[in-house]
Amino acid sequence: MSFALAAAGDIIMSGALTTRSQPILDRLRDADLATSNLEFVVTGSRAAADKFICLGMSPKHFADFTSLGFRVVSVANNHALDFGVDGLRDTLAQVRAAGMLPVGGGETLAESLAPSVQVAAGMRVAVLAASATLPNSSAAGPHSPGIAPLRIINRYRMDGVTVDESPGMSPFVETEVVAGDLEALKSAVRSARAEADIVVLHLHWGIPLGWVAAVQDEIAGYQRPVAHALIDAGASLIVGHHPHVVQGVEFYRGVPILYSLGNFIKHKIAATGGRDGIHPAYRIASLRTEWNRIGALAQLAWDAPGARPSCRFDILQLADQGEPSPADLATARKVAARIADHCAAWGTTVGVGADTNGWGFLEFA
Repeated sequence: MSFALAAAGDIIMSGALTTRSQPILDRLRDADLATSNLEFVVTGSRAAADKFICLGMSPKHFADFTSLGFRVVSVANNHALDFGVDGLRDTLAQVRAAGMLPVGGGETLAESLAPSVQVAAGMRVAVLAASATLPNSSAAGPHSPGIAPLRIINRYRMDGVTVDESPGMSPFVETEVVAGDLEALKSAVRSARAEADIVVLHLHWGIPLGWVAAVQDEIAGYQRPVAHALIDAGASLIVGHHPHVVQGVEFYRGVPILYSLGNFIKHKIAATGGRDGIHPAYRIASLRTEWNRIGALAQLAWDAPGARPSCRFDILQLADQGEPSPADLATARKVAARIADHCAAWGTTVGVGADTNGWGFLEFA
């Protein structure tokens, strides 16, 4: 008995796909289950939220996404309510109508934390999702709709001596999870584990690479303690996304933590019309580096419930239009070099190779 999972990171689509890579489609369809982060709203609404960037797609193009072969999709991310509660409801309805299963959002907190449980390759697999990236009023409540929340407290420290030497330098940011949110998510994981052999948890977390000061670790302080606590509660895999770059893999008690899979699809985005002046003048170019055009399709396989799974990243290269194709061995080596320090610090070894068609991959152990 063996269960194979394919997991993709951030998917941002604004319209129809212009390309489809058959090798990538084959990997998704060969898996017993494929899952991803749906980071756009599927709605006909034009009532965009008052925020810097809103991501939406007309329902008429949604079949292009459904054709990719994902079975379970997370909606727990910072764009789920870009078109309000009605936009979230539209998205959930569109996902279900297409025969897919949404997790991480709903009419109440309980519904947003509820897992999708199904049988695949003879194993019962539960998938659930939560988000540490929470625009105002996006968190689900006991009696209100939204996404499953994992709120984070930020503390900003200034070194008075150093800042005098370098006026304008960034403060040091310390982060800590809100205990009640973590307890609620741990309870949901425990409940899911009670009825499933494998529990897959999507977490929208971390910091986009261009938005974290270079003097700080790109893995935020709250992430590892949160991941470890959720694995202690019964998670079999943590699938991370939001930083829009590929990050390293840690094994904790034999369970993989995929800190970020980067972008799977990222159509071009722009600031919401008429709202350019509501934020400081952040440099959106910081999200358009070569690293944002490299993603990973994770391939994991469990030989038995509770066993340590194999873990591989098939590396993706995003073209100018933001759609993926298999990356070559040289690109895989660049990714391995970028994440080497983190993996080494966590005790993870990284192997680099290519398949018979030249598709570069990373193997973690």
